[in-house]
Amino acid sequence: MRKVAALAAVMTISLGALTACSGSSGYCSALKDNSGAASMPQNGDFGPVIEKAKKVADKAPAEQKAHWTVLIEFMEKFQAAKGDPAKTAALAGESAKVAPASEAISKYAKDECKVEIKGA
Repeated sequence: MRKVAALAAVMTISLGALTACSGSSGYCSALKDNSGAASMPQNGDFGPVIEKAKKVADKAPAEQKAHWTVLIEFMEKFQAAKGDPAKTAALAGESAKVAPASEAISKYAKDECKVEIKGA
């Protein structure tokens, strides 16, 4: 179960606490406007987090869209697992895709939007 919690933390890094947004693009604004999705839902309901991620993804530049797709698909699978230990454990193998996507989003946010994403 610890592995699953770590995966969920990696997933939420992309929507971590955002500060110092000075970028003027729609994407940078979307990152800032949807920063409230950072916290892990205590009840396991990722619905609001997924919706905010989709809003950001819609504004993402082409080179970021694939990263957002990876994260959103993972969140949807995690949500669909509904806490089932076997289903969530099966998601552990996806960390090889989720972690690099989160890192790429964080790097772009920092470099291009001057937005610092703080994750777990």
